[in-house]
Amino acid sequence: MKVDIAVTVDEAFDAWRSGKRGDDYSRIFDEWHARDLQALVRRDRNHPAVIIWSIGNEVMEQGDATLTKHLADLVRAEDPTRPVSNGYNDPDGGRASGAALALGVMGVNYFFGQQDRWDKDPRYQNMPTMGSETSSCLSSRGEYFFGSDNQNWQVTSYDRAAPGWGCDPDTQFRTLTRWPHLLGEFVWTGFDYLGEPTPYNSDETNLLNFRNDPTKRAELEKKLAAAEGLQPATLSIRIQ
Repeated sequence: MKVDIAVTVDEAFDAWRSGKRGDDYSRIFDEWHARDLQALVRRDRNHPAVIIWSIGNEVMEQGDATLTKHLADLVRAEDPTRPVSNGYNDPDGGRASGAALALGVMGVNYFFGQQDRWDKDPRYQNMPTMGSETSSCLSSRGEYFFGSDNQNWQVTSYDRAAPGWGCDPDTQFRTLTRWPHLLGEFVWTGFDYLGEPTPYNSDETNLLNFRNDPTKRAELEKKLAAAEGLQPATLSIRIQ
């Protein structure tokens, strides 16, 4: 008999006290983080699919050992049966500061090339590690072509293209094979999304991308304001 079991990681925060955007969770972190984190665990702790609690993803303070332990302890007070993790895009910083010692599972985003060196650190030799974000391979659904990976604003679905911080799936599979004590991976991303449309996220046709050029930002904001002021077309139907 074959049994398929879906498992998940419940992730609480994308920001702690230091925000990534002006109106993100950092504005209310001090007042609400304890209550929100407790509510998350209490809501889902009876779900067997939840195997790990995560207190953050690529937060700005991922090297803050005191704050990491505080959040992990809040989770353990509500559920001591599951490990606590955090998703690091600076795993060197999280390990060097000792912040990762407060966790049951180290979550690493992409940078597994350091694993041999991490395993030599006696503090982390026996610490489970998972790929909390991996691969980030690029593709356009249903588009298959050879030659250049990018053609006509599409990316081939043969899983060959990847951004500088990521890798193709075969490379990630070889990584997991090389270090069998890695728990596995969560691929970023398994479905279409609008947040980081690599490799086109710096293209001027992306109206909402303002990260690099203040002049372009002002120009496109003006266009956006004009577009928002347009009235929708009215459809008239005459019935006889």
